[in-house]
Amino acid sequence: MGTYLATLYRQGIRLWGGPTFEHQARFYHPMVRLIDFSPCERYFVTWSNEPIVVTDSTPVGTQYFTAEDEGNNTAVWDIKTGNLLRTFFISPPEGEGKAKMAWPALKWSPDDKFVARVTTGQHISVYE
Repeated sequence: MGTYLATLYRQGIRLWGGPTFEHQARFYHPMVRLIDFSPCERYFVTWSNEPIVVTDSTPVGTQYFTAEDEGNNTAVWDIKTGNLLRTFFISPPEGEGKAKMAWPALKWSPDDKFVARVTTGQHISVYE
């Protein structure tokens, strides 16, 4: 929809928006490489090729990773609150030569009510 402009930096993502594209929010996901907005821009997804690591210096709160998120590399965020909603581990498909990952890895319903992911060879998961 073009409501936001995202910039990636070493510690995460900053969202800019409004009539003059002012700073709106910051999301902590170190070394993030890819992002994707949901169709209605209520949520967005971040992916890093490095797994999440939680240390004693990791910030604490609903907007940050916890020990439960360790080892995952994909995060789903609520844009308005800044809260981290869920994390997953999503790896590129295995194969010969250079592996290519299908992005976006999560597929949204047009109204942002559902998001789905495929675990290759296992199942399809749908989240509300």
